[in-house]
Amino acid sequence: MVMLNLGHRDRDYFRDAVRQVQVASFQPAEGVKIQTKENEVPVEEETEGDRKLCLAVLDRLPVPSSLAGFRLVPAVFEKVLFILLSLCLHAFF
Repeated sequence: MVMLNLGHRDRDYFRDAVRQVQVASFQPAEGVKIQTKENEVPVEEETEGDRKLCLAVLDRLPVPSSLAGFRLVPAVFEKVLFILLSLCLHAFF
């Protein structure tokens, strides 16, 4: 590991430090597939952690029968509404 004194202003000091840096050669991990074409769908493998996370989320969802009569109403976010809201808040605060 190269320790640098960043307070130095001498270019030769930094040039020598850079020459001492050793970069390990690249070794690709085995079994890793790299997407080579833009239109190619990447293959993602499911891990045990992914499975546990999905099961934890599913466990927290309510039972479908408890949602009888529940309706989702889409929220409308418009720039104009945001500007009006921010003006109103600015007037009060």
